[in-house]
Amino acid sequence: MTNKISALILAAGMGTRFTASAKLAAPLGNLDKMTAPWQGQPMIHHVASQALASKAREVIVVTGHHPAQVKAALAGLAISTIHNSQYAKGMASSLQAGLLALPADSDGALILLGDMPLISSAVFDLLILQAANAPQASLAIIPTCKGEWGHPVLLLKRAFAGLMALQGDQGARKYLQQHRADIVEVEVEDTAILADIDTLADLEAQHPQIMGNP
Repeated sequence: MTNKISALILAAGMGTRFTASAKLAAPLGNLDKMTAPWQGQPMIHHVASQALASKAREVIVVTGHHPAQVKAALAGLAISTIHNSQYAKGMASSLQAGLLALPADSDGALILLGDMPLISSAVFDLLILQAANAPQASLAIIPTCKGEWGHPVLLLKRAFAGLMALQGDQGARKYLQQHRADIVEVEVEDTAILADIDTLADLEAQHPQIMGNP
């Protein structure tokens, strides 16, 4: 049974689209995406809390841009952080840094994005449960909604070597699309797996209180 699954949260990006949109909305001009408020806590704190509530055996956060602020936002949580000094090269470097930080006996990694706070721990657990019954050749467990791939993606250990060859801003998706026969898809009736926060407008749409709206 596959049960040594770690939660790996990617929170290293510069969030340039979010920062640009926030500069137009005083007094939120200095608002950083990972530390933007969400349900009374910084967004990254909320995502990490959901991961801790899941059946993942540990939670690792990959920092990059504004690492001190992200680590401060995670204060009090039983997680570990690693810093990706190459974060400006794109998502591939953060994914690879996270995979290299996993314990040697890891069976897989649940890849979470720090800007997808709507996803609940129940979705994480569904994927972890599915991993325990996945065929031996499987590379990943991917949730789908109305036929569209969503997040998080649970990468099984067999995929790690291939993912270390990614470059630039490539995530795991391109590699996995090339190996669809070895992907296990799990239908989830929850559009949260498709909803990320790219701009301040996205944040306000999902969490109106951020702008003081009812």
